[in-house]
Amino acid sequence: ENIKTNIHEAIDRAKLVLGISAPTLSTKLRLGGVHTLAGGKDSYDVIHQAIPLFGIQKDELRKKLGGAILEREVLMGTGMGKGIAFHHPRNPIAVKDIPEFISVCYLDTPVDFGAPDGIAAFCTIFLVSSSAKSHLETLSAMGRLCKQEAFVKLLEKRSGIEELIDYIENQR
Repeated sequence: ENIKTNIHEAIDRAKLVLGISAPTLSTKLRLGGVHTLAGGKDSYDVIHQAIPLFGIQKDELRKKLGGAILEREVLMGTGMGKGIAFHHPRNPIAVKDIPEFISVCYLDTPVDFGAPDGIAAFCTIFLVSSSAKSHLETLSAMGRLCKQEAFVKLLEKRSGIEELIDYIENQR
């Protein structure tokens, strides 16, 4: 049982043995923060405004992340509905200099991200993960949160980081 043939399973097992836990949603949100953007005419404007706010020091890494998020956006709109969009790379990208994070960005001007309900987004949530497993878990968890009326109301009133984290941590 201690020998794993899948590298991701081996890494997860090693983290368990070493007592290293995966970052929580709250930890990821603290790293990514809450921001306000002007909005724009399309997703490209929003992504270009957001990338510099994520605290990534190296220009080449900001370009890499921005390119990966734009590449995902080309595949399909990221509007989730209720005025919320999720922006994320298609593949895990977090590395030493780009940690896993969640960033909530409120838009001064709503943008159409192709949501099924046709509502332009007033809020976009950026998700960056280090593994496929973490990516899917984070997407799923944020998707569940965004189905909760109370959480959506917090986003609608442009709540700050502490109020959002308080809500997330009290969902357990």
